[in-house]
Amino acid sequence: MNAPAPNHPAPSVKGWCPGVLRPMRSGDGLLARVRPRGAALSAEALGVLAGAARELGNGLIDLTSQGNIQLRGLDETGAAALVSRLAPLGLLDEDADAEARRNIIMSPLHGLDPTRLIDLAPLAAELAAQLREATGLASLPAKFTFLIDDGGALPLGDVCADLRFEARRGSNGVRFLVKRSGDSASAESVGFCAPEALARTAVSLARGVIDAAPPAPAEPPRCGSNTDDCLVEFDCGGTHCLGVLAPYGRLTAAMLDALGDIASTAARSEIRLTPWRAALVPFNTPASATALRARLADAGFTVTRGDPRARVAACVGSPACASATTDVRGDATFFSQVLRGGGGVSLHVSGCAKGCANAAPARITLVGRNGLYDFVRGGNAQTVPAERGLTREAAQARLSETFAVEEAGV
Repeated sequence: MNAPAPNHPAPSVKGWCPGVLRPMRSGDGLLARVRPRGAALSAEALGVLAGAARELGNGLIDLTSQGNIQLRGLDETGAAALVSRLAPLGLLDEDADAEARRNIIMSPLHGLDPTRLIDLAPLAAELAAQLREATGLASLPAKFTFLIDDGGALPLGDVCADLRFEARRGSNGVRFLVKRSGDSASAESVGFCAPEALARTAVSLARGVIDAAPPAPAEPPRCGSNTDDCLVEFDCGGTHCLGVLAPYGRLTAAMLDALGDIASTAARSEIRLTPWRAALVPFNTPASATALRARLADAGFTVTRGDPRARVAACVGSPACASATTDVRGDATFFSQVLRGGGGVSLHVSGCAKGCANAAPARITLVGRNGLYDFVRGGNAQTVPAERGLTREAAQARLSETFAVEEAGV
């Protein structure tokens, strides 16, 4: 296993995920995570969230790797007001514990994709209900994640989860291959289950995790990113969607307003969120795609494949995160200038040794420390760096050298 890097300030590891009902203190105030149901946000919800971000927070929003939305910069009064605004939209759970357990990732085109093997909506709803009602799950790890893949046009193979359910077509119809701990390639297969047994199987396996002895430490799973594969048009049986990327997962209230305005005029008045920090935006006819793409680009989204920013994972950095000492998100675009588009995440820019934006090893990881960067090859933010204390310009030069060699095939 890679050894942790010495001499980094000890980051504050929370060990749990914030919610609306239980927000988390961060460097820029309280952080509230909204977990959309079925990966969907209606035009109305987008407008409410944009208004809440602008009026109750600091106007900044994160799109997470689980397809959730985080509002930043809230105070205690704003956090309470957010609960009141979201309650009528069906975005809240009965209590904070139920909210924390509802970590479900599902195929973002579920129900729309004509190539899907099965409709996931009722299965995900049943799983959420059983997670809410089940006893004995209080000690389940706070970030424990369930993933359901419908086998359609946007597979979730590169997305890591604690329990995976992957649809497979067999001689007796569709069944789910059940795996645990990792992405599709690295996760351990534990058998098959029928669709009607998915929820109870998931709860039973989750209880087994609680009952089992703590596992030995292991290398982080090597999850990739197919963000570039999202940045295309999808024709879902008459419903059209355009994939757009929020660079480094950062949204603004104005960007949410743009999504809401577009969704409100489409036949299906919602957007779908993905675990690749991208959104799927509906539009009515193929002829309107060009104008839609231009409008979303003007709003701040990446709308075409090959954008080098899609190869960079970056956390919020300083000052938004109290553990960070460097504005890594501000530097991420500077670093991306020496990358070519495509190929998944190759560069991780982390504000501290926690590595929140990308736990897996990356081609290069830059760890910010008091305005300088430690340079890690083939590891994560906790790996001993090859070089320490590089200026932003020196780090970019080392990146340029490294990726030039990579592109030359040396």
